[in-house]
Amino acid sequence: MMILCVIISTIVVTFYFIKVLKYPKLISILSSLPGGFATISAAVLELKDNHIHQKVLLSQATRVIFIVSLLPIIFFYEKRSSEFRRFQLSKYL
Repeated sequence: MMILCVIISTIVVTFYFIKVLKYPKLISILSSLPGGFATISAAVLELKDNHIHQKVLLSQATRVIFIVSLLPIIFFYEKRSSEFRRFQLSKYL
């Protein structure tokens, strides 16, 4: 199920990059691929095409920054609310 979700999200994001941002197909595919930042960066650097580097690395870096900065906040509030429900501490706040 997870593989299907990854494939569908990659296709949707690729379509977004092609239609809305007017990226070429290669840049769109490389920008929407999930995976390690270092792996995608190494694959892009092997292409020897300078204008591809900026767009792909910018979109990959944005994804990493989003995950690193917002996911801990979401987890914190989700865990805190579940602890309040479990121990019924919310009535004391």
